[in-house]
Order: sequence, then C-alpha cells, then structure tokens
Amino acid sequence: MLLRILTEINCFSYQLKYWRLRQITRKKFDEMRKNKAENVFVFANGPSLSCIDFSKIKSLIDCGEFDLIVVNNFASKVIEKYDITPTLGVFADPVHYGERPEVKGSFDKDISVMNDRNIPAMVPYRYYDKSKFSNSVPYSGVRNVFRTNVSDLSKPLGYMYLSALHALSSALYIGYENVYICGYDNSYFKSYGVDDDGSQFFQDEHFYDAKVGRRYLPESQYGPTSFVFYDTYRHFKYLEKVQRYASSDIGIKNIAKMTYTNSFERDFSLNVYK
Repeated sequence: MLLRILTEINCFSYQLKYWRLRQITRKKFDEMRKNKAENVFVFANGPSLSCIDFSKIKSLIDCGEFDLIVVNNFASKVIEKYDITPTLGVFADPVHYGERPEVKGSFDKDISVMNDRNIPAMVPYRYYDKSKFSNSVPYSGVRNVFRTNVSDLSKPLGYMYLSALHALSSALYIGYENVYICGYDNSYFKSYGVDDDGSQFFQDEHFYDAKVGRRYLPESQYGPTSFVFYDTYRHFKYLEKVQRYASSDIGIKNIAKMTYTNSFERDFSLNVYK
C-alpha cells in the first residue's frame, strides 16, 4: 500500500511539473487521427522482423492502406535502406537526449534521419525541452504499474518504461482499427550468459544486425541473475496487460512467424513475407 501511495505521489508531481505539455500531446495526436489509415504496422526491433519483405510494407504504406510506427534504431537502420517514411517514431531511450555520450554517435543518426523527413517523434515529457527532434510529440512517459492505462499517452502508463510498449500504446491512442505487430520478441533471454569473471551478458540480435553482438549488463541496473529474468518476465507480463486493457474495438494481431508471446492473435493473412 505504501509503494502504491508513493507511486501515485510521484506520478502526480510529474504530471503537475509538465502540465503545459498535456495540451500539446492531445493536439498532436488529434492531428494524426485526422489523417490516419485504417490499419497500422507497429514494429519493434526483434529478429522476427527478418521474415518481413520491406518492399511489400512500403507498397502498403505508399498506397495509404497502412501507417507505420517504429521504435528507436529502426529510423537509421531501415528507413533509409528501404525508403520508407513512418507515420511516427518512438524514442524513450535516454541516449537520444544526451545521456550515455559514449554511445551517442549511432543515435544521432536516428535524429538526423527523422528530421530530414520531418517524421513525428514521440518524446517523454522529461526530455521534451532538450529534444533535438524537429517534430517532437510529447507524451507522459512515466509509469504507474498499479493503473490499467495502456493507451492514453497524456497520463501515466500502467507498465514499465519501454519504447516498444509505448509504440503499441500510441497505436491504441490514435485509434487504428487493426494493429499488426512484429519484432516484439523479447528473445534475448535465450542468449543470457555469465562470463568467467561473473559478468552477465546478452547476445543482441536485432533484425538489422549483420552479426550478433555481446552486451554486458551493468550490475547497478540488473543485479543478480534472478532480477535479470524477473525483468524478462515483466516484458511479457506487460504485453499481456496491454492485450487485457486495450479497447475491444481495436484488433491487435501478431504477424511474426516466430514469436515467444501468445498475448495477441496470430495472423499470417497479409502479403508481407519474403
């Protein structure tokens, strides 16, 4: 009960601090609703996207049947390669706003590509004033896991802080009739390991990676093995929460050929595969 009270106080103070941004949030999303397609692809960055033929995705977007919402590095890795212009990009990672300067170079490319095409970029309230995205769309970006909100981006969201979940919520908030997701794999748990010196790592396997890279986990962030797998559990748990509390008027379909979640209806009816 105490944790819930403290969480509510934190969310209230956060919303009060950024009160001026809520109207901008609603205005920006109202504009997107006016021009939205009936359907939308929401792509994370997992390896299951490797089965997708992006030339077919581009055709569906160019003819106006579908919109596209993407996450983080998709911007610099795929937009230029396939000449696809998404409807919206979601950037919750602090590195896009000047934190962790040792890795900022690759993330600067995301900002540049988004700005070159004036693609709207979702930016958490806390980073809005320092955002270098030219078409920033502010959203709450604070979590309150005790709430059931999985769609209203002007209010605290009911799950952990994660760009891919925010992207899915943006599709719900805009109000597409059909939401087709791919790349929501959370499959890194398969490659978890511990080095001889006790350092923990995952093998990063994004769909756009030419080779697998080893990513070490900071002890200050993850702690012991049990917490690493608890973190994985929460990734799946909150996908299930989105499914549970999403509007029944919106159909969320998982089009990945290989997946590790049964939270959403499987659908292979679209002509989008290689």
